[in-house]
Amino acid sequence: MLLNKIKLKNIRSIESLDLSFEEGITLLTGDIGSGKTTILMAIEFALFGILRGKVTPNEILRHGETEGYVNLQFTIEDKKISITRFLKRTSSGINQPPGTIIINGQEEELVATELKSKILEILGYPQSLLKKSTSLFRFTVYTPQEQVKLILHESEEERKDIIRKIFSLDKYKNIVSNISPYQTFLRSQIETNEGRLYDLTTLKEQKTAKENEIEHLKKNIIIKEQQQTKSLEQKNKSRQKLDDLEKLNKEFLEHKQKIKLKQQNISNIKNNFKSLLERENKLNDSLKKTTIKEIKFDKDIKIKLEEKLKLYNEKQIKVSKQEGSLFANQKQISNISNSIISLDECPTCRQKVSDSHKHKIKDLQTKSSEKLQKQIKELDLYKEKLNQKINETKQKLEDQIILEKEFLKYQEIKKSQDLIQSEIKNIQSEIKKYEEKIKIEEQSLKELLNENKKEIPIEKEKKDYEEKSQMLKNIELELNTLTTRQNIATKTLKDLNEAIKIKIELQKTNHKLKSIKTWINDLFIPLLNTIERKVMLKVYAEFNLLFIKWFEILIDNQPINVHLDENFTPIIEQNGYITGIENLSGGEKTSLALSYRLALNKVLNDYFSRINTKDLLILDEPTDGFSTEQLDKLAQVLNNLDAKQIILVSHEQKMESFAQNVIRVEKNTHRTEICK
Repeated sequence: MLLNKIKLKNIRSIESLDLSFEEGITLLTGDIGSGKTTILMAIEFALFGILRGKVTPNEILRHGETEGYVNLQFTIEDKKISITRFLKRTSSGINQPPGTIIINGQEEELVATELKSKILEILGYPQSLLKKSTSLFRFTVYTPQEQVKLILHESEEERKDIIRKIFSLDKYKNIVSNISPYQTFLRSQIETNEGRLYDLTTLKEQKTAKENEIEHLKKNIIIKEQQQTKSLEQKNKSRQKLDDLEKLNKEFLEHKQKIKLKQQNISNIKNNFKSLLERENKLNDSLKKTTIKEIKFDKDIKIKLEEKLKLYNEKQIKVSKQEGSLFANQKQISNISNSIISLDECPTCRQKVSDSHKHKIKDLQTKSSEKLQKQIKELDLYKEKLNQKINETKQKLEDQIILEKEFLKYQEIKKSQDLIQSEIKNIQSEIKKYEEKIKIEEQSLKELLNENKKEIPIEKEKKDYEEKSQMLKNIELELNTLTTRQNIATKTLKDLNEAIKIKIELQKTNHKLKSIKTWINDLFIPLLNTIERKVMLKVYAEFNLLFIKWFEILIDNQPINVHLDENFTPIIEQNGYITGIENLSGGEKTSLALSYRLALNKVLNDYFSRINTKDLLILDEPTDGFSTEQLDKLAQVLNNLDAKQIILVSHEQKMESFAQNVIRVEKNTHRTEICK
């Protein structure tokens, strides 16, 4: 992995920054607090996002800003990768929106956790170390300044646990720790199972006793079944005999019932026959009493009279209209005559009317009046004749209506007589049928009475059948009792077999659990401890050699010797005496911590051979308390490292002499900037 470029926006003291990295040793230099470490933190944030328990969003996003981002561009083998992470301030706090990753031009948007998983895959970190991947990064690539010396001040057990975790050796201790509850469970389960197995012998004895009982019951059931078969045959024979007798008695009762029904039927027929005779007599009497005279009626005569009367009525109406018209004309003539006599001048032309003219007009009106009077008399005579014809026609019509009513009455009586005569004929026919029927039924009754059938007593046979039925019931009851006992015993035996089977399985399981317990205690745990010791010894051997090598280079010609004990604790000998870290000078402590750090870096890179961060090393203020000579020694150490790209953070100007690239950082009015 080689870093190419980083872009920052609103990250801590940096408002905006665009910085490129080259291969070789790059020195980030500047005064204390100028913002050098911010760039290193931004690199780590771009790769892994917010590291819980190590850094918070408030420590990264610039105060007073709502948004910020880091874009990191780097190369791994032939892949050009660009990753961008964002920070956004909201009312609920600072969060990470989805970021982007571009691999060889192919862009993908992912949420924070997906980005981290993708980066871990690219860096080649083992899947087993995903949860502690950032610890692996901080021990192989970049450790913040304040944490470089921290591991030297841990207790021996804490330091050893750190070594276990970063080398993934804590799995052995975790396995032993995790298996402890299982060992407790095994002990408890074995004891519980042994308590549940205490009655296994008793159950086997009960099983044998129950099998003997079932065998005895089977023999008794066979005997009872034979008795049941024999008793059933006897009962069936008795039942058959009783059924035969009951059948004969049933036939007798049916015959008796037939006679009774036949007699009743004959009686009913005779009663019906008698009723028919009585009905015939009544109908004949009714015919004799209803003798009538024949009446004839012609409906056409009535219709012609109605039409004639209608015609006369129409003429009468017409005459009345003519009479009214004549009277109106007569009155008009009289009015004209009277008005002429009294008229002096014409109302139209206003000429004087002479007496002669008046008399002339009056004579004309008199003649007209006489003519009208004659017409009125002729009309009165015609009217009188017409009224006479109307009255005569009405009388004839009334006579026809009376005749029609009498004719209808005659028809009703005639119809009733015809019905009576028809009914009499039907009754006479039925009487003949009943006479024949009575003869047939009486003959049938005679034949039934001639049949000789008697009732047979069956009390003895009934008693015998009841005794045999009761005997069979007793046998069946005993058989049911034996069968029930057999079923109960069989079920009990089944339950015993199931219980014994379960306990035998439990016995096998308990034996297996004891074997597992022995295997864990005597083989598995000792094997884990042996594996862990061997791996730790291998790590220790390389770690110790590198630690001594780097320390001897940094502390040249000093009476101080160092090595690691089996717990990876630095042992310091000064002037032939063992001394503590607290007795060392500042430069000596820094040399010790840096040697430990570089040795750990080398061993880790060798141990995890497939990780892709071996070419990169980032050191934050690695020279605290170094003398000029030690700074020169550091240059020698760095040149001996295999890293293609080393990024140093320091305010020591001397280190510029052996750095291929120097980047100067300064802070102006709370803003970090790169000096041109």
